[in-house]
Amino acid sequence: MRWQDIMSSDTWKKILAASGETVAPGLVSWSSTKQAHETAMTALGMLGEQLEQYQQMNKLQVAPRLIALRRLEAKCEALSERVASKPKAAAAVQLLAGQCKGKADYLTAVMQFQDPFDSDTKGKGVDMLRNIVNLLVVPGARALQMDYWIEKFDPAHRPGTGFNPFRKLYWTWLLKAEVDETVPPFFIWLEANSGELEQKMLELDMSTEGVAYLDGAERLHAVISIDDAGKTWATSKTGPQPFDTTGWQSTGFPGFGAFVVATDGTLYAHEHQENQFHHSSFLSGGQVLAAGMIRAEGGAIKDITPKSGHYKPRLKDFRRLVSLLERKGALKQASIRWTDFDAKDHKEKTYTPQEFLEYAVASHLATQFKLRAAAKKVSGQVPQTTQQKK
Repeated sequence: MRWQDIMSSDTWKKILAASGETVAPGLVSWSSTKQAHETAMTALGMLGEQLEQYQQMNKLQVAPRLIALRRLEAKCEALSERVASKPKAAAAVQLLAGQCKGKADYLTAVMQFQDPFDSDTKGKGVDMLRNIVNLLVVPGARALQMDYWIEKFDPAHRPGTGFNPFRKLYWTWLLKAEVDETVPPFFIWLEANSGELEQKMLELDMSTEGVAYLDGAERLHAVISIDDAGKTWATSKTGPQPFDTTGWQSTGFPGFGAFVVATDGTLYAHEHQENQFHHSSFLSGGQVLAAGMIRAEGGAIKDITPKSGHYKPRLKDFRRLVSLLERKGALKQASIRWTDFDAKDHKEKTYTPQEFLEYAVASHLATQFKLRAAAKKVSGQVPQTTQQKK
């Protein structure tokens, strides 16, 4: 899938010129038997003309552009054999074909995303879907935090965090859409601004490929299993290997890896790479029981911490995780790093698994006590009714 637009006709001409294979003038030549016969170079020239026509189309007209892209893709496939004897020209045709397919797949996804929302919400589906999905959260699970829904619903999964160009454009659109009903849905509106977005991302040295969102087969390679002795094993092409994050260069956490626990209890881990592989990558933005960063050596878990902006696990989420891993014997050498954001200092503290569980239970009881005390105080302030006074 490719969110950037395909190459321009000028770029196409430069590629052909650089290949040293000149485009011949003219359109179609006919044989004496009146059967159409285009020379390879003439066909390439016609492809350039078709490409130029596509570039002149209104970018907000997604459906017609999608049709034009599929035609360009088919044209490239038809030309592949004809230019096979010209390697550089053949490579250019394959490049254009790949771009057309990727962009067409993206526009198809954009149209599918917008369809349920166009009639009533003008495509403001990100906010609407967030409310719907939050109602469907599995009990005890954590849904993706609202700051990251734009990343989840984007067909290309561009990082939508912080103040990066993609998120800025989203807020620009939102401000316009709230006061102007004629503003098209976000991902369609973005088509007219995709060139600006790509340029800004390149200036900031950001990847334009989008965040990886794994499918069922891909996530199998990130599964971490635990044997009866509590040793952890990572999946590899050569078979199970002791889980070890020593050489991992996770962004901000060298020697650690990102992890999530799915709602079925499966543990996944992978090197965290900013703007490329996030906590949302494992389950394609789906719900989790817990998430954070993990360090392991030779199959032994050494540290776990709830550092995950995508899911922001609560104390009870992490207590459930630690209890699960403790029962499996996987935390014999582990430290639990926890930051209490309700405390004044917000400092990270390190616990043994047992100390952390005791702290979590004590915190839960203290919270329940405060809630009951507050409820009792409120109930005591309710004015008596006339009947009660009598």
